[in-house]
Amino acid sequence: MKNLIFIGSKISFFLLMIIAIPILIETDIILRLWLNKVPQYTVALTRLVLVVALIESFVIPISVGIQASGKIKYYQICITFIYSLSFPLTYIFYKTGADPTAALYILIVLAILNIPVRLFFLERYINITIIDFFYKVLLKSILVFFASIITPLFIYHFLKAGFFRLLLIIFFSLVSSIFFVYFFGLTRSERKKLNIKKSLKNFINHVYKKTYIICF
Repeated sequence: MKNLIFIGSKISFFLLMIIAIPILIETDIILRLWLNKVPQYTVALTRLVLVVALIESFVIPISVGIQASGKIKYYQICITFIYSLSFPLTYIFYKTGADPTAALYILIVLAILNIPVRLFFLERYINITIIDFFYKVLLKSILVFFASIITPLFIYHFLKAGFFRLLLIIFFSLVSSIFFVYFFGLTRSERKKLNIKKSLKNFINHVYKKTYIICF
């Protein structure tokens, strides 16, 4: 159970991270290609929604693990109570003249506050320590995220905005994410269990064959 929760939390985060990094960086141009005229706050709201999704991606395996224990009463009460605070807090912020992004900033803070609460119940019901999860999952995943985003950000700042830059960022974010996830995000035993090397080889062969057919 412990290993499944660790692997599940990391994989769910990493998979979303690979998609999220180029969108977070090039939100403006992606929305302009899609909507043509981008409404005010749409860029900021899109980025904040992705941040919320990245935070929440950690907790799906945790919730499943706690629910598997059958002891969900107090867990659900605490989680629901914390998230329900978003309604009065959002109301207060909007009353004071905050912009539409305030609701998502509040949601991000509450999602972060909910992580130690979830880990408390995880330790209590499944005997997985908070420190163990923090160092083996949370810290490692956050470091991999920041390492993966460095190259795409470098391209973003030093190249002129346009479709070519978008393609480069998508490509290099994919390459850097896969590299850091494989060599630093996952342990050797996790890579062996997931058989990532074979999956990547099959994917590359599949892309090569498709490209060959299209070109020739």
